[in-house]
Amino acid sequence: MATKRDLAIRLLQKLEVVGDGQTASDSDIEIAERGLDGVHALLLAERKLKWTWADIPKFAEFPYVFLGAFLCASDFGKQADPNMWQVGMTMLNRSNTALLADAPASAEYF
Repeated sequence: MATKRDLAIRLLQKLEVVGDGQTASDSDIEIAERGLDGVHALLLAERKLKWTWADIPKFAEFPYVFLGAFLCASDFGKQADPNMWQVGMTMLNRSNTALLADAPASAEYF
C-alpha cells in the first residue's frame, strides 16, 4: 500500500518534475501532498471514498496520481492536461462501480 509521500513522488514523476532515481525536494513533495489532499477532500465531498489515507486501495493509486498531477501542474510551471483529470476520474469510477457490483446485496422482506 502506497503512502501519501509515495504518491506525491509518483505525481512529481508524472509531471516530469523529477526523473526516476532523482530525489524530490521537500518543498516539491509538500506541494504534491497538498494536491493529493485536495483530491482526497474532493472525493470525500462527492462520497466516492470508502477508505482513509491510512488504507488507500491499490486500484486508487493511479487515479490519485493523475488527479493530483492535474491539480498541481501549474504549481510546477506545467500545463494542466484535462485528460489527466478525465482518466483519473474514469479509472476511479470504474473501480468503485466494480466494487459495488461485488458487494453483497441486502434483502428487504415485506
